[in-house]
Amino acid sequence: MCAQWKKDYNPSLPLVRLDADKKINSKGEVEYTVGSFEDCLELLCSSVELSRDLSEDTARGFVHQAVHAAAKTDTLNQACVLRHISRKEEEYKKKPIHRFLMAGCLSIKSRNQLAPIRSSEGAIRFGRDVPRAILEQELHYRRIFLQAESREFPRDYLRFVVPTLGKSDSEAGWQALDTLDYYRALWNLRINSQCYWRMSSGVVDPVNRIVLGPLQTLFRGDSTLIEHKWWHDRAYRGPQAVYDVTATWDDLRRYETRARMKIKTSRSKDALVNGLLRYVRALDGRDYESVFLKLWGVLEHLTQSNDKKVIVRRAAFLWKDYEFHAQILLHLRYSRNSMVHLDQFGGRGEALVYQLKRYVEALLHLLIFSGNKFKSSEEINRFLDLDPNLESLNKGSRLIKRGIKFRLS
Repeated sequence: MCAQWKKDYNPSLPLVRLDADKKINSKGEVEYTVGSFEDCLELLCSSVELSRDLSEDTARGFVHQAVHAAAKTDTLNQACVLRHISRKEEEYKKKPIHRFLMAGCLSIKSRNQLAPIRSSEGAIRFGRDVPRAILEQELHYRRIFLQAESREFPRDYLRFVVPTLGKSDSEAGWQALDTLDYYRALWNLRINSQCYWRMSSGVVDPVNRIVLGPLQTLFRGDSTLIEHKWWHDRAYRGPQAVYDVTATWDDLRRYETRARMKIKTSRSKDALVNGLLRYVRALDGRDYESVFLKLWGVLEHLTQSNDKKVIVRRAAFLWKDYEFHAQILLHLRYSRNSMVHLDQFGGRGEALVYQLKRYVEALLHLLIFSGNKFKSSEEINRFLDLDPNLESLNKGSRLIKRGIKFRLS
């Protein structure tokens, strides 16, 4: 399958505008009006459906290059641009996979050296196991970051290096972040689900105790730094208190290992991993309104519905006191609507976030540790849609058993 234009879009509109705005400079290069080009490029990026999952910057690069290539040959039309995008995809598909390393830090500390976490791609290493060559090369980017952001760089976060694979540095970098956030999601889920409430004042810290540092850098497999390629947290405001894992690391690793084994056998593995990544990234935030809306999106994802009544019913089913929790979820649903439609949130953001995260975490625990008992995601939905009344369930069960016995007789 090659790249295609999405049905709801009309790519000829931005292409006609680009064709009208383009100019050829004295060097024979194509130029555009800045504002017009950005508008059209963003629209074209949304208009095309690529044949495989690619990082956003890689896909954007394909569109950008295709537009310039088509403009140079004076054929800035849908067919020509799509042909160039498809050609770029085919070239990318044939590229070899290379090994990379991503380095950064986590908001944890331990009196003990943390053992490497081994996987098929290599080993995530911590603290003094991170190669000195990597630490020395990182210092240059740390200075640039501090000058640009005017923020304090964490001094006591634990250093890490994670191996990753990719056809390009961008693909490898995003894959490394997904790998690390997958582990972080499970560690934080274990910690967060044990905390029902938090009332804080002053500087707002994320719900997650284990967060990424503000800067991650990328290296080739031979530990040489890839210049001008880094990932950083634009919302970073300063380091948070480090979480001491000296007494809890073994428990966190056991929980994470058991969870990953369960997820591996789940028929909803991809959706579940995606939910975990969205969960941990939502709770990295410091803006309660944004965190709440992202968490509600995770709730929609896990209940596989955007129907508010269905979401409430399925999320409440997991709790014994169904009616009470359905009321809390109704209150959270109305809070979400007030936030989106009326811009009303008030000063109770922390309480709302902690209420909502309980239901997200309950669904995650069900899907992680019991998801492999269901044959499909549709069967999970039917389970969550069951009548929560025990008497009704028993009655229905008796009738089903009678029906089976009747059909067999």
